[in-house]
Amino acid sequence: MKIKTIKLFLLALVFGWLAISCAASSDDDTNADTTCDQMATLNAHPFTAVTLGDNIELTVDQLDGVNYYWYGPGGFESFSETAFVTSNASISHRGTYYCTISRDGCTDRVVSVDVDVNFPQGTPSCTLTNNTAQFSGSVILGNQTFGFMTWGPAAVGDNYEIIANGTNGDMSMYMSPYWKTHDLEDGIYHTTSDNSPDYDAYDEIYLSNVNGSILWRALPNQTIYVSHVGTKRRISFCGVNFTGSNGGPSYTTTVKAQLTQP
Repeated sequence: MKIKTIKLFLLALVFGWLAISCAASSDDDTNADTTCDQMATLNAHPFTAVTLGDNIELTVDQLDGVNYYWYGPGGFESFSETAFVTSNASISHRGTYYCTISRDGCTDRVVSVDVDVNFPQGTPSCTLTNNTAQFSGSVILGNQTFGFMTWGPAAVGDNYEIIANGTNGDMSMYMSPYWKTHDLEDGIYHTTSDNSPDYDAYDEIYLSNVNGSILWRALPNQTIYVSHVGTKRRISFCGVNFTGSNGGPSYTTTVKAQLTQP
């Protein structure tokens, strides 16, 4: 009788454990199914276009217990729900970024967001005469009126160049090689002391001028405006400071000019 009672007790324990195990398994399955259903509704958050130099941060709907993997232009990768792309937005950051959301037992969900990076915008604050450069400073220089101009790949080197032949001398601009295969975009650019800007120096312009037998170079970090008149490109600037020398002492002058593509 005791042996039979023990057997019955052991059977009850086994069936009790099986019942608890099945219940737990059922709960796990239900939770997994719920998570999978929730995963299927997750989306990347819309991205508002930024300007050059801004931060780019991408976000997606949050859900506990899932994995996030972001990837995008330039080999970008992130394994966080929030993807910090850069603190210095550039043209190279434009494009579509993807996020794969995954969990064991669920179908991966892939969402995406488009990122756009724009040039800051502005217009010259001075009065300009088209295809003319006006000089003022310590050296008396005649104004330049430009006739023949070339806009395109540099004759020497890899840059995009603008050469304007004018009275009293010529004006030259050198820009990133990127612009050899892309239309110049409207916006604010800046002068640089680098006479051969790198490919990723999208908003830099090396600006020089020959006037009064002196080679003048624009000081860096000054504002240049690029715009369009119909389908033609236009470059304008006000009060850009130049330094120059003809082998002797250095001089300074200030220039305002506007050049429109012929």
